[in-house]
Amino acid sequence: KRTTLGRATVTQIGWIPDNSAIAAFRENPEKFRLQYRLNLVPAVPDDKMRAGSAVHAALNVLRAYGDIERAGQVARAVRGEGDGPRNAAHVERLVCAYNARYPHETEPFSVVANEEYVEAHVGCDNRNHALSDGRCPGFDFCGIIDSVVRFPDGAEYIMDCKTTGAYLNEQWMTLMELGDQFVGYVALRRALGHRCDGFYVDGIHVSDYVSKRTGQCEINLEKDFVRAGPFRVPEWRVERWARDMQYTLSQIAHL
Repeated sequence: KRTTLGRATVTQIGWIPDNSAIAAFRENPEKFRLQYRLNLVPAVPDDKMRAGSAVHAALNVLRAYGDIERAGQVARAVRGEGDGPRNAAHVERLVCAYNARYPHETEPFSVVANEEYVEAHVGCDNRNHALSDGRCPGFDFCGIIDSVVRFPDGAEYIMDCKTTGAYLNEQWMTLMELGDQFVGYVALRRALGHRCDGFYVDGIHVSDYVSKRTGQCEINLEKDFVRAGPFRVPEWRVERWARDMQYTLSQIAHL
């Protein structure tokens, strides 16, 4: 595709942006250059990243098949061998605890999409968001959506899993509600013609604190698992997200 972005084009930039790339650029343009232009990444993922990837992979299996034993096996396999508090045994216990907190067979929704790569052209029809020359062409965008769930009344929501070392308190939930990442996923679904009312966030606290009593990281079903939402996304919020994206993409093209 060839999408105009001011004087530059997506073809010239040579990539389709996603949330991770945009966040990296906004945090530090040099970090963006190293990771997304020179393709420099850590040689070995750290313990926290490996544990998070393992939990995500296991929950994909659990939501798709409802098989907790298989999900536990996937958690161990993706985490791999190695010491540390967030080891293979711990991530398997986390997945089992998640299933105890939110039993698959009693979930009030059905899963209609799971670990889905989505790519779309997000238009921008609001003249208030136009570029300086009067055009607002929109942009290509992509992402991997953890799950899309559908309720009996037909409402559909993005459901994203967030593994974190942070405590799942009110401040954390507010940050999730206001985060642009999930608005971008909603925009993608709508751009493809699907209904998408908003999003949920499954927060999972991946602790590295080893209890002296048990010799392992303890898990609290009430404190270590939080389902935030539903957060409905009005169209004005998608338009604001698109405007901010348009501005950031023009910065990237210029630099």
